[in-house]
Amino acid sequence: PLVVAAVGVAAYRAAALELLRPGWHVLEVGCHTGTSTALFAEAAAPSGGGRVVGVDVSASIVKRAEKLHTHSNLNFEVGDAWSVLGLQKACREMRASDGDAAGPQLLCVDVGGLSGAHGELDLLALLQQLSSAFGDSLEAIVVKSHCLRSTAMQLRSAAAVARSVNNK
Repeated sequence: PLVVAAVGVAAYRAAALELLRPGWHVLEVGCHTGTSTALFAEAAAPSGGGRVVGVDVSASIVKRAEKLHTHSNLNFEVGDAWSVLGLQKACREMRASDGDAAGPQLLCVDVGGLSGAHGELDLLALLQQLSSAFGDSLEAIVVKSHCLRSTAMQLRSAAAVARSVNNK
C-alpha cells in the first residue's frame, strides 16, 4: 500500500481525506475521542457502504468517542495497535462487495510514542505488521509521525544518487 507520513493533526486529516474514496472502509488506530474518525466516516458515507472503525487502547476514551460521534457507519472499539487479531476483530463488520469478509482500504495510524526521535524502527515494524494483516484490502496508510516524515525526506533512490554523482 501507499504510505503517507504526516506531521500534525491537520496534515494527517488532510492526507487521509484526500486519499479516502466514498464507500471505502477505514480503520483508525489511535482514534482518541474520534474527531478524525468521524470526519472519515462522513467522507466514506456518500456511496453508502463505507464503514469506519476507530480503535484506542483506553476504554474511557472509547466511551467518550461513542458519546460524541454517532454516525451509522461508525464504530469505536477498545484495542491495542500491536494486537493484529484484536484489530481484525474490530473490523468484523467490514464487508467486500461480494459479501466476503474484508478489511480496510485505508488505515490511519495516530499512535503516541511512535513519533519520538527514535520511533522509526518501532513504527516501521508496526506498519509492516498491519500491512500483512490487512494486505488483501489495503490501498493506503496514513501515519501521523514526525520521525517517519523526517526520515522519508532524507531518503534518496540509488538512481538519484548515481545521477548526482555523475553530474559532479
